[in-house]
Amino acid sequence: MGVRLGLKPQRKWGQGGVLARSPAGYRGKCRWGLLELQDMRSRGWRPWRGPSYRFRLGCASVLRSESTDVPGQPRVQVGVLSRVKVAVNEDKEQCLRLCTPSPKRRPAPQETLAEQRNNHVEELRLSDWFNPRKRPDVITATNWLAPIVWEGTFSREVLENHYRKKNLTLGLAVFATGRLADQYLELFLRSANKYFMTGYRVVFYIMVDTFSRLPQLKWGPLRQFKVFTVMEDSQPDDVHLTHMKSLGSHIVQDIQGEVDFLFSMTVTQIFQNHVGVEVLGTSVAQLHGWWYFKNPESFPYERRPKSAACIPFGQGDFYYDGAFVGGTPLELLSLVEEYLKGVVHDLRLGLNSTYEKYLNKYFFLRKPAKLLSPEYNWDAEFYPPPQVQYVKVAQQAKRRF
Repeated sequence: MGVRLGLKPQRKWGQGGVLARSPAGYRGKCRWGLLELQDMRSRGWRPWRGPSYRFRLGCASVLRSESTDVPGQPRVQVGVLSRVKVAVNEDKEQCLRLCTPSPKRRPAPQETLAEQRNNHVEELRLSDWFNPRKRPDVITATNWLAPIVWEGTFSREVLENHYRKKNLTLGLAVFATGRLADQYLELFLRSANKYFMTGYRVVFYIMVDTFSRLPQLKWGPLRQFKVFTVMEDSQPDDVHLTHMKSLGSHIVQDIQGEVDFLFSMTVTQIFQNHVGVEVLGTSVAQLHGWWYFKNPESFPYERRPKSAACIPFGQGDFYYDGAFVGGTPLELLSLVEEYLKGVVHDLRLGLNSTYEKYLNKYFFLRKPAKLLSPEYNWDAEFYPPPQVQYVKVAQQAKRRF
């Protein structure tokens, strides 16, 4: 597209002519001329009627006047001119300006709930709240530089000051059916109500097979709960599959637009001390309390090559516990989808693996952004070693590995 600078106005306003001035122009003279936008309509341009553009010979930019009102003419918008080049014809003493319109910008994607809030708060650097040197007796960072949260490695004050500004809403999902609900659900909810994210808005998502199993609790401030019933066609002998299918379904339908971070826990756990914002992250994995202190070569990964959960010998980072997992709702949804894909894949081949092995394969391929130490899920049947100084969450039932 071309724009011609003439010495005299050649068109009226209604024909798309625009007056322009070139101060300190060619040979020091100041000239008035006409900017004629050629082929405007065929190229998607609309004529601009109003005070002139200002430009200087040799410049690579154009300044647009803010006012576009002209008496007797409708108010219209003008396309932005960019990449301006100026050439001078010494013989004719005329200026020829070549320009191209800026490409149209695609509309920005709609921000998630967490992104909208985080944009108003400066991001927190890892070094601002995490000090691994305070715990030289344990592993405090992974080889992909993700922090491993132990008591003493984090500054609760710094984290509180940061996250208070974000006005967060947090979610905690628990699945409890049959005998597990009767035996553990009330104790889990009472301890979570007291110790989980105190001072923040928390929504408890309780998935049960019948409403009659819900305990009567007095919820603390900023606490609310929602109850989801398990699908009727669920198989009682495959608890993890039923749990993950229900969780994924409710993340899509309800949860993803309600909370900034979501955690999923087993009902056999009990909070013993405060679990706060130190556990927040886009993708959070729990280190297995038993296998953390064992030789990596003995980790019970899935080793059958045909299985979707397979991690070959000599590979793998840590062994993760499926009792406590968290992150953004979309990250948990991704975990659920990959787990269900793996189950379907193995069933077609006549294979059967465990939820925890699929979980470990998922985090082997998609490294978590934050890891929780065994302090956040210690088996109550074992006396904690010296490294576990402060048990935050205890596992009440003996579990099969």
